[in-house]
Amino acid sequence: MNVKTATAKTGDFVLVIDGKATASLVDPQQEARSWLDSVKSLLPKTAETIVVVGIGSGFHLKALREAVPNLPIVALDTCRYSVEFVSSLGIRDLKPVWISKDEMEHGASAVLTKAGIAEWILEPFTLVRHRATMARNRDLMRIEGWLLGRSAEALRAQLALRPSLAAILNPTKLRDVAEMKLKTVDVFSIRDFVACCDIKGEPSVERRILRVLEELVR
Repeated sequence: MNVKTATAKTGDFVLVIDGKATASLVDPQQEARSWLDSVKSLLPKTAETIVVVGIGSGFHLKALREAVPNLPIVALDTCRYSVEFVSSLGIRDLKPVWISKDEMEHGASAVLTKAGIAEWILEPFTLVRHRATMARNRDLMRIEGWLLGRSAEALRAQLALRPSLAAILNPTKLRDVAEMKLKTVDVFSIRDFVACCDIKGEPSVERRILRVLEELVR
């Protein structure tokens, strides 16, 4: 892999990997501001972790930190060079996390329990995508799906982390829905989760299920 930096027209340094710039070589800061405008409506109003999938050269992360100075930000990528590059920028209270090829091969469970992710995965978090980076790296799309519990594999990993949720799911129904989804689109919806639950009709049970489902797919 060929890794170097290039100088944008603005004088900013941009990480270039195998000949592909990871940010604009014209004005990476304006590009970052445009990205921020596109995700502002998604940013949390309460104190919770913001998880950014895709690091690139990190200009968008700097813009995000300036926009939300007090919320924790975690940035995920499978490119070690991007993680190292953004770590050198000195962005305050940013936690970049490198997910290795070996961890990707071991799947959702290995990723969701790794250091840097395990600390917040059971708490409310807001996920935002850096689409330009994700477009260059399909593994980041897999990671997004695991974090949101969208696939059968992700569901199993999420259930292992949430025994209280596992306790209200019917194992037979869960297996049947999982097998069906694996043969089709491999994506779980809230309706699928509810289909796996043993709902007795008591309002308190229904409310508990919906709260747990909201946490899981948030």
